[in-house]
Amino acid sequence: HCPCGKDVEAESDDQLVESVNEHVKADHPELERIVLVEAEPEMVALGRELDQVGTEWIAGELEGGIGRVTGSFELVLAGYVLNELPDERVKTVTRLLWARAADTLVMLEPGTPAGYERILAARAEVLAAGGITLAPCPHDAQCPLVPPGWCHFGARLQRGESHRLVKAVSRGFEDEKFAYAALTRAVHRRAGARVIRPPQIRTGHVLLDLCEPSGVRRATISKRHRDAYRRARKVGWGDAFEVGRSDCQTTDSEQGGTMKVVHCPCGKDVEAESDDQLVESVNEHVKADHPELEPFSREKVMEMAHEH
Repeated sequence: HCPCGKDVEAESDDQLVESVNEHVKADHPELERIVLVEAEPEMVALGRELDQVGTEWIAGELEGGIGRVTGSFELVLAGYVLNELPDERVKTVTRLLWARAADTLVMLEPGTPAGYERILAARAEVLAAGGITLAPCPHDAQCPLVPPGWCHFGARLQRGESHRLVKAVSRGFEDEKFAYAALTRAVHRRAGARVIRPPQIRTGHVLLDLCEPSGVRRATISKRHRDAYRRARKVGWGDAFEVGRSDCQTTDSEQGGTMKVVHCPCGKDVEAESDDQLVESVNEHVKADHPELEPFSREKVMEMAHEH
């Protein structure tokens, strides 16, 4: 089943590879060349088995592997790479990745304080080399969040049957937290502001924590702001969203509010602003992934919680 959405059939492996790549080239002519660097031979073997787009595979540790890549690329992706490296190698690998990016470099790491710190270090390295921040930051300045706060986002991923069996869970999805930075050589239009925490939709108003060139602020957008209110009810965590100060009320402008976090038995971080929301969210996760466990008491959840 090709990325183009069509089923391709053939009798031999060679014919199948050729047919698949013909379809991909016809439907995605923009994919002129794809190169993947991977240190683990087992992952390279699996990737080649699953490959449907004619990827060039380079096996070896990162510095040497990237060094063997010829030419430059419009898009360079590094997913969950920097967190596996000691601090002294992060800058070296970042410089090598940036050297291969003719236009844009995107780096993703786990949405933990450590992952966020790696992203900040890599972003600073690219900015020093003349890069421009494309996302998530709407600026090239230092991150305005003050520890213990950190910038991260979330995406809901569907779990297949085998995934649920391996993790011994019943829920058909999981919420993956990540930190990222997209940096570019060209001048693109970037967001004027970005939602950096899950929006809070309340009765008659919406609370949004926004990162802007001027810093972080919390915008309270009520029904009387009409157009801004309609837009705010549809916005998601990580989305670009601009709102003038005349279309909202601004509070807690230095930090954009405090979130409480609990690391659940399911392995995920659960965030909420109020104690009631936190207790409810934690027990929803526990019930979905560990139905054999009793709901956590309010006191237990508060013992597990920390602020950021």
